[in-house]
Amino acid sequence: MTWAISPFAIKEPLAVESLMLAFGKSLYLASEFESKCQFVLRILNVVEMFQTTTTGSAKATFAAAAVAKDRLLAKTIEGMAKISVVTHEEIDALTKARIARNYIAHESGKVGSLHHLRAKHIAEAFAALRPAVIALAKGDNVISVWSLAIQEKQPAPEWMTQTYEARVLNWIFGEPFEEPDHDAWVKMQLAKRSR
Repeated sequence: MTWAISPFAIKEPLAVESLMLAFGKSLYLASEFESKCQFVLRILNVVEMFQTTTTGSAKATFAAAAVAKDRLLAKTIEGMAKISVVTHEEIDALTKARIARNYIAHESGKVGSLHHLRAKHIAEAFAALRPAVIALAKGDNVISVWSLAIQEKQPAPEWMTQTYEARVLNWIFGEPFEEPDHDAWVKMQLAKRSR
């Protein structure tokens, strides 16, 4: 093994560029998923604390909100599983997304020397990445719905939750995707922001 960027020519430059772009986009999605999980757990902890205690001291509030700041993702999701409003199906989707996130962050890019990659290896790397991206998109959809509800105090638009996985696959792999009619939601968001 030598340097990651070798002086040798890459045999499949366009395919390698596409693969590296897919890895980078997948890693971005994985990082965003983890950040949203930590944010949502902080909020859920504060809500749960206020629902289960009669006194809501500032010290207890800050302690509940700080819990997830330095936690690993598995512990963060375990913390969510203890919150009463979270369903088993949601935890399952988040757990699968966590496993996919770990694969994307730690394993997906292990393809060997770029100048040795051939079309077969690139196709195999894409094939291995795709199911991880799908699992991550499903979990990210769950956590994004919660995050939107917390921040915007409104439910997620149905067209977005139903098309999110396809949007992610389109963005990362360039798979065809038909855009739904979402003009009403966009107009509502613009009107809300202009107030």
